[in-house]
Amino acid sequence: MSCSCGAFLHPAPRLAQQAYLAGNCGLGWANWVASSLIGVALASFIPTTWGLGFAGILALLGISFSLTTSRLRVVSAVVAGVVAVAAFALPLKLNILVAIAAAVAVCLMFEKPALPAAVKPSGSEDTV
Repeated sequence: MSCSCGAFLHPAPRLAQQAYLAGNCGLGWANWVASSLIGVALASFIPTTWGLGFAGILALLGISFSLTTSRLRVVSAVVAGVVAVAAFALPLKLNILVAIAAAVAVCLMFEKPALPAAVKPSGSEDTV
């Protein structure tokens, strides 16, 4: 039985992918260990009254910062943060809902509309 897949004929790309994966995993592991050691060293400076809620906030901040890859996303994060703090007095944590709505509204105003597809004149139809 013969295989028509070219990946088995040329192992060099596979080795390069494995090296890339090993390097990426090694750097990720080193970053995790270093961050854990820094967290252990700095844990005594965080008041115990903050509890696990503080750790959750830090985790969400880390995820949020990694997602802000464009100016529009930065604007949406800033708007949502400012509005959430400004509307903190609302009951039932409605400040979060108001912040999301404000960020979406601002980003919709700033977003560049997509260019419409080229419209063909009505008399020029493609015939094959």
